[in-house]
Amino acid sequence: MGYVEPARQFALEKASNEWILVVDADELVPFKLKNNIVEIAEQDMADVVYIPRNNYFFGKLLRGTGWGPLQDVQPRFFKKSFMSFSPAIHSIFQIKDGARIYYIKDPEAGFIHFSYIDVDHFLDKLNRYTTIEAKNMYKGVKEPLTLKKLLIKIFKTLIGRFIARKGYKDSIYGFSLTILMLAYHTSAYLKYKIMEKFETDNPRDKILLEYKRIAEKIIEEYK
Repeated sequence: MGYVEPARQFALEKASNEWILVVDADELVPFKLKNNIVEIAEQDMADVVYIPRNNYFFGKLLRGTGWGPLQDVQPRFFKKSFMSFSPAIHSIFQIKDGARIYYIKDPEAGFIHFSYIDVDHFLDKLNRYTTIEAKNMYKGVKEPLTLKKLLIKIFKTLIGRFIARKGYKDSIYGFSLTILMLAYHTSAYLKYKIMEKFETDNPRDKILLEYKRIAEKIIEEYK
């Protein structure tokens, strides 16, 4: 599918049991988390459970930058009838009104998430995901970014990740993640604007044709 949301919705529709645990391919479920969610289900303590994630970034376990274990909590354990997924990339979980919410607050009872191996891995995913983001905006699946919204997002990323969410505690890793996320948002916006300009979600072909026209004009001068 290229990204997880449509695949998650497909799996959700196929699931036959009441309780669903969403686990990504780069995540592990520690034994303590397993025991915790079994207890929650058996005692019917909630309809939707938010689980913390222990995020490894370039080999380092992050403590801040918005990816600290109690900063990055997601509703990954829930009753099937209380959840759905949007088709847009990186969209929020669609939780039914009236659902009883429970937060696991012990980092040791959270996912182990091997998010990015190295810089090459991050940049590869950045390029692929920002193209999907741009196509979602171009096709109306996701609300388009404006320049004003991009600038606000950049400001919030700088202040939010590195200062408010204590990215400085992760030293060069926290600083690097902050800068790379700025590149992510800017790349997605720029790709969307190029698609909009050339009126296609695959503008490369039109741009190459334009370059060819310019080149032929230059070559014609020599004749």
